[in-house]
Amino acid sequence: MTNCVSARGEDSPSRITTKREGDKTEVTLEQNKAVISVRSPVGISQAIIVRIGNHWPTTVMLRLRLNGLEHLKVTNGDDALEAAVSSQHGQV
Repeated sequence: MTNCVSARGEDSPSRITTKREGDKTEVTLEQNKAVISVRSPVGISQAIIVRIGNHWPTTVMLRLRLNGLEHLKVTNGDDALEAAVSSQHGQV
């Protein structure tokens, strides 16, 4: 797995691990808001975001900058949010 994290402002409140070498992640902090951006040229396959401190910021925004998305699952271990998009030949 690849660990590719950068933070602006303060130290990053999280550690992000991705499976693919080409995946890029960035954490931007503004007051009590964290913006986590994930860029992948071919799909992220998997990204694990782990909180480093005692608490998450009040607001966490996840930006996915992808060429396509088939399935998304966000979980905290107890609860899960899932979404799926059906596409054929690049058409949704």
